[in-house]
Amino acid sequence: MKRSGVAVAALALAAAAAVSLPNASVVAAFPASSSSASLPSPFQAATASDPTNSSPCPLVNALANHGILAKHNLTALAITKAAMTVGADIAISSIFGVGAEALTSNTTIGINPIVLDLVQVGKHNGIEHDASLSRSDAGLGDPFHLNKTLYAQLKSFVSDPAKKYLSFDDLADYRLAREADSKARNPAFKFGLQQQFLAYAESSLLLLLLADPADADNRVRIDWMDVLFQEERLPFDLGWKIRPLNIVEILAKSLQMRVRNGFEAVVGGLGLEPEWA
Repeated sequence: MKRSGVAVAALALAAAAAVSLPNASVVAAFPASSSSASLPSPFQAATASDPTNSSPCPLVNALANHGILAKHNLTALAITKAAMTVGADIAISSIFGVGAEALTSNTTIGINPIVLDLVQVGKHNGIEHDASLSRSDAGLGDPFHLNKTLYAQLKSFVSDPAKKYLSFDDLADYRLAREADSKARNPAFKFGLQQQFLAYAESSLLLLLLADPADADNRVRIDWMDVLFQEERLPFDLGWKIRPLNIVEILAKSLQMRVRNGFEAVVGGLGLEPEWA
């Protein structure tokens, strides 16, 4: 089986295990009463991202910049704990930690703790993938740092006349445009099942993490998104608060966008094949 097939299988198994019976070492790390609401606020003022050691994910970098996630010597458990700190449930957090370990290493999962630096989380076709919302494809440029042109393109899809909110449809349209653009310009473009799963889950996470509860449609506040993507910190100073995130809503919104954009548009219309093996 190809490595991509192994990675997809690992993610699926991690999801199933996390939903039904979380890893004992992960659960043991948290008191029985722990929740995103009861955890103390551990955030310190954010420092600037290290340009030589940053991941391709702005949220991961923000957690590191706030001191919640180490920039060196990362383990699956450390990543899991960091995800829980921003409201993710044990299922999402375990998938986040185990998935990072599975997708960035060549070592058999679970034998020895795998230790990573942030830059290693950006291994191509691991968690990092083509057609990112805000990063260049590895075959076209720098996949680790914000591409200001791509981010401006993302904001150009905002349909709100006041330019205050990003909607589900705005992001779905941009998600599809990024896939088409990468397919057209990147000779090494790869967007199999693993990459699609990650891309749409990331979009779902963005919509839920930065949704404004004061907005009737729960749209993403642009100023919160700017802080996360451009400064790689969490926008507490603008009124953002940690909210609970669970695996069901992440997967449901991801599937909603995938269906809305049309699976055939990616697998058929762009000439791609599912990569089961």
